[in-house]
Amino acid sequence: MRVYGYALWMPTVAPQPTCPPGLEYLTLLDEVIVQQEVELLEIMLQFETENSYTIYNKANQKCYYAFEKSNCCARQWCGPNRCFEIIVQDNFQKTVFTIYRPYKCLKCGSCVAWCSICQDEVQVTALDGTRLGKARQRCSCCRPHFIIMDQNSNPQFEICGPFCQFTLCCKSIQFKVRSVQDGTQIGAISKYRGDFAKEAFSDADTFGVTFPIDLDVRLKATLIGCVFLIDFMFFEDPPKKKDK
Repeated sequence: MRVYGYALWMPTVAPQPTCPPGLEYLTLLDEVIVQQEVELLEIMLQFETENSYTIYNKANQKCYYAFEKSNCCARQWCGPNRCFEIIVQDNFQKTVFTIYRPYKCLKCGSCVAWCSICQDEVQVTALDGTRLGKARQRCSCCRPHFIIMDQNSNPQFEICGPFCQFTLCCKSIQFKVRSVQDGTQIGAISKYRGDFAKEAFSDADTFGVTFPIDLDVRLKATLIGCVFLIDFMFFEDPPKKKDK
């Protein structure tokens, strides 16, 4: 397990009957920033290590930490297609929810477009094992497309990304989050362009997530979970690129 310099700051939120234990602080948030940590060992040795992240609120205060748990061989051979578990902890090192990505086949674009077995997904669960929701890739030939489902597997939101996932010409790229009921945009997942040195020598990324403050915390956690799926699918460098 990784050791972090945890901050002591963390607001106290009273337990709520409809909120899974540990997720109370999410009721206060309408935006988070997910920042991947730069892995020095990965840069120096070109050896794929487990990712780690710091999650901030919009006041730039650290509120959560997240770290990957995955198989070493899978990281080297499967690269961004690997199976993983992301553990999300608060500032007191208490796990609040987990994000699990099952292994899918090493796919090509046409395979994803027509084969549901190959479509990527993450499952988000609370500390006690209660399902919070699921984010799943949908069939699309031209652009990223995901569906966000609640704890009962009912579709709630669609996420549509741009045709191009490069940030060279703009400061950010946006994956819009829309309601499946009426198509209203309720938020977004944005990939921000990092500084040149960071992007040149590592694949550490920064994302922003916005959602309504009164949204069910289960869906907030699921939208945060979708960030990691998007990161691995579109922005995590495969091992062969590091050999160039």
